[in-house]
Amino acid sequence: MGVLGLILSGVLLGSMLLFVAIVAPTVFKVLEPEPAGGFLRALFPRLYVWITAVAAVTSVVLLFSTVLGALLMFGVAVGAAYSNWILTPQINAARDAWKAGGKDFAKANFDRLHNLSTRIYGVQLIGVGLVLILAGLAV
Repeated sequence: MGVLGLILSGVLLGSMLLFVAIVAPTVFKVLEPEPAGGFLRALFPRLYVWITAVAAVTSVVLLFSTVLGALLMFGVAVGAAYSNWILTPQINAARDAWKAGGKDFAKANFDRLHNLSTRIYGVQLIGVGLVLILAGLAV
């Protein structure tokens, strides 16, 4: 089970880094802002479901080798579920209000929510990295 936890942690970290380092920057370089936004709106729910599912499975697998790793991965799963089903709809609504000619408040709200989502993602990356280390030590 320890090897499986190590593999799953590596796959999750790799896929999360792929998005941050390659997919998102490329989307904004290749597409105009509106199509880029539409593409990312379609991609984010899938990304968050992927993170939630892999982190949840990894959490269960890690219960047999590192309880701390399992708890950290559970936190990653919860963070992704929160980002997907609670935070992302709020971000989308704030962006829509801002783009529809909303006041500075709408942009400020969008910025605040977007910054929160990026901080959550950053903490998740750190968490998965720590889990990878713990899973590697448990093998």
